[in-house]
Amino acid sequence: MTLEELIERGGFVPPELIEKEVTWKGAKGGPATFTVFIKPPTAATYDRSARAMQSSGDTLDNGYAPRPLTISGMLFFDKEGTKGISYVKACELHEGLCSVLYKACTEVIVEGVEASKNSQPPMSSGMSSSSTESVAGQ
Repeated sequence: MTLEELIERGGFVPPELIEKEVTWKGAKGGPATFTVFIKPPTAATYDRSARAMQSSGDTLDNGYAPRPLTISGMLFFDKEGTKGISYVKACELHEGLCSVLYKACTEVIVEGVEASKNSQPPMSSGMSSSSTESVAGQ
């Protein structure tokens, strides 16, 4: 398989963030509805998350927190993807808020899995409409 074929078949995560509206019912003063932006996970997401977990002192031996790990690797509070939350801070989230944010992240993961299951492989003409330069910019 060529790089171009991998690109055509969705082997690379697009740079766009997915906008999700969430509601945290346990907020002081009543329910709070707000927008978060989620980056579908890439190979780097998992590697960065593991490093963040290790730097905080968590290890697989003493039990890491998978929900905060997912949130810290995928969730942003701005559409540019610059204002996220660290693993350490995500571990300090109120349980109810953690659940809401984690659910938004897992919805994006499931949507991606379902989309890949339902997509038909492209008919190859031997030519690729995608360029390797488009991957380099991601």
